[in-house]
Amino acid sequence: MWRFLHSLKAALRFHDYQPQHVTVASATRWMKQIDKKDLKLAWKLLDKVIYLSEAETKKILVHQNSVLMSNLHKAGLPPKKLIYVQTDDAGSSSPMMLGILRNAAGLEQLGCTLLDGRDAFGINEATKRLEEGAIIYIDDFNPGISLLV
Repeated sequence: MWRFLHSLKAALRFHDYQPQHVTVASATRWMKQIDKKDLKLAWKLLDKVIYLSEAETKKILVHQNSVLMSNLHKAGLPPKKLIYVQTDDAGSSSPMMLGILRNAAGLEQLGCTLLDGRDAFGINEATKRLEEGAIIYIDDFNPGISLLV
């Protein structure tokens, strides 16, 4: 019975997790991978996870990007001089994060360039075209920035 209750708790707590919803069944499957002697610790650890919903993530991304764009604009770099690059390592949510930011902040409408980190030709062409600007790397929740001078 306690396994079901823990699975239900996980499903309710992470109900809007994307790209795959957490359900009682998926939480139970996850639990079955763990040795019985470690289950109590696994559930304690799960209780300590700080979960940000998609809405909270969007709010944070848009705010941080707004501050960054403001600082870059003060430095003489308008949106048309900004290149946003997603990194697409295995298991990375970078493409999803950039997609959220692109849509919520209207990056394309502002004239920003959006590229995939594996597109070396596209990055090369964009940096040549802009001559100066900033490359903003979106890597999960660890954004980085490089300046082109």
